[in-house]
Amino acid sequence: MSVWGTGAFENDEAAAWCDELDDHADPGDFAVRTLRTGDTPGRVVAAASWLAAGVPGVAEPVDGPSTPPITPDAETADAAVEALGAVLTDEPWFGQWADPAERAAARAYVRSVIETWETTIG
Repeated sequence: MSVWGTGAFENDEAAAWCDELDDHADPGDFAVRTLRTGDTPGRVVAAASWLAAGVPGVAEPVDGPSTPPITPDAETADAAVEALGAVLTDEPWFGQWADPAERAAARAYVRSVIETWETTIG
């Protein structure tokens, strides 16, 4: 059964990404590569959210990877904003939510992560 919640780590793509991150020798590099390679939207949102949690003052998600986030730099912020912008244009991905309210909540979550990046680092 597929899981498609509206939060960063509430879908199957993100759950798999979290497992891979927790097993990776260099989690920061893994997360940044996820952003830069144009991975699947669920994985990009998970990576951007995990990395954003490393910004001082941003709360770490309770349902994400067990690996603590790294402190990102300005280049990572730029990559996150760019990758999340591409997610916002991915209509098939948002189409996975049949309920329009959940689709809107998923979009709002992605926009909130972009805003976090733009106001805290970028």
